[in-house]
Amino acid sequence: MLLIDNEISQTALGWYKQFHLSGGVCFFDCMIAATAARYNLKIATQNIKHFKNFPDIHAARPY
Repeated sequence: MLLIDNEISQTALGWYKQFHLSGGVCFFDCMIAATAARYNLKIATQNIKHFKNFPDIHAARPY
């Protein structure tokens, strides 16, 4: 469990506004990406295309 602070919320909202229409990402993907960026984490997902638009986010398939 990770704390979602104001910085993460504001980053997620900004990314949502930026990538929702052009990249088709949902707000929850933005929250995950912003949290990963804040805590310098990699994202393990089966759908890496959801995270291709975010800057400096490393997403990979777990298997």
